[in-house]
Amino acid sequence: VNTHVCQKMYDLVQKWANLQEEEDTILFDICCGAGTIGICLSDHATKVIGIEMVPKAVEHAVENAKLNNVEEKCEFITGKAEDKLPEVVKVQESQNIVGIVDPPRPGLHHTVLRALRTCRGLDRMIYVSCNPNTMVQNLEYLCYPTTKQRKAPPFKPLKFASADLFP
Repeated sequence: VNTHVCQKMYDLVQKWANLQEEEDTILFDICCGAGTIGICLSDHATKVIGIEMVPKAVEHAVENAKLNNVEEKCEFITGKAEDKLPEVVKVQESQNIVGIVDPPRPGLHHTVLRALRTCRGLDRMIYVSCNPNTMVQNLEYLCYPTTKQRKAPPFKPLKFASADLFP
């Protein structure tokens, strides 16, 4: 792994997320794995909530938060994002919410995409991808225009950058 580029990518994610701790900003780290992105950005958010379906990865995320002395600000939930995201966001409705997704190579399942698209309060999202092909497919779904059948408002891509973590 190209750790130098990885750090630059995390810095860019933090900048684009425009996290404001004083504005009660909650960061949702969706498909968080071992919690790396959320933990790295925890100093800039009021709270980080990571959602991951692999129990062992959640155990690692909790341990990583402890090792980085941010366990007070970080909460990690085991479960499918499409199941957990709506209920967790509902509790945080009155606060600014920023979502970060870092899906596995196959991209996000259509049920996760639907949950992201229809999640009230989740208006800003950063998409980190290790597979540009599935990223394009996922972004098409997240950004398609509103129709009679699909009433949820679309996300609008504002910025794009690429980084090669595996040269």
